Amino acid sequence: MEAKELHPEFRALAQGLLKGHKAGFERLYTDKRGEFIRWLYKEFGMAEEEAVDIYQAAFVILYENIMQGKTNTVSSSPATYVFGIGKNLALKKFKSNERHLNHQQRIQWYLEEEGVADPEVPDNTKQVAQALEQLKEPCKSLLSLFYYDNLSIEQISQRLQYKNKEVVKSQKVRCLAYLKEKLVSIQMP
Repeated sequence: MEAKELHPEFRALAQGLLKGHKAGFERLYTDKRGEFIRWLYKEFGMAEEEAVDIYQAAFVILYENIMQGKTNTVSSSPATYVFGIGKNLALKKFKSNERHLNHQQRIQWYLEEEGVADPEVPDNTKQVAQALEQLKEPCKSLLSLFYYDNLSIEQISQRLQYKNKEVVKSQKVRCLAYLKEKLVSIQMP
């Protein structure tokens, strides 16, 4: 696996911050604020106040990651990195508040947590939806019941008439692997 090279804009931002120069950081904050808030509203239906909180938290994380040397291999631009952080924060907020995400967003979040999908790509949900549509049964139904309908493994076992919940768990793992394959094939040019 080859090492990623630090994005030039990210390098300039990090070097500036490490030298005590905050102008680039502040400019990034100001330039991307409106776009970020509109994006959170569009993607998650998030109110402006919540979106501003997430935006500020994303910049705090960006700042801390730079100061702690955790961004030495970031290959994306600073703006893309902030959007990725913001997306993860929004998804965690939805999960902690037990809000209903559409099934593509729930699967997207799971795939990012598993390291399958790229969290730095703000609009991956269309690719996830496309990959999900390409799955055959029983995977399509099983994943939809679990992620979209929020059914438990036990409920899915009963609904789809599996022998027991252990069989459902195994099948779900296989289905996510198939989904990962489909997603990778969609993302490859």
